[in-house]
Amino acid sequence: MIYPDLEIYVKGQRPEDLLSWVNERVGIVSQQEVKRGGKETFEMMVGDPPCPCLLICRVNGTYSSIWFNGRDLPWSSDVGCATDCANTFESAVRCQAPEGDAWLSIQGMRQSIVEW
Repeated sequence: MIYPDLEIYVKGQRPEDLLSWVNERVGIVSQQEVKRGGKETFEMMVGDPPCPCLLICRVNGTYSSIWFNGRDLPWSSDVGCATDCANTFESAVRCQAPEGDAWLSIQGMRQSIVEW
């Protein structure tokens, strides 16, 4: 199943490193830095065809959110996207579990359910 949007939460990474990861994976077509609720935020169009993407830095403690609103992406699920990101940064990445309201923490090859 391909989801209409993907969202992951990446622990402890610098905004420029997250932007670089997004660009390497899907290509950033346009980017604008804005402030939303005091949070450093990047609004982007990514991919081909372009789709909206949003990076909100430190949205939940040390976790930054990356949200992709499109179907033509290299991943078919939040888990696939989170696994790719976790392996790249060797850091914890969280996403919603496919089974519903549970949250997964992915680090390396390990996945665990977390309360969040």
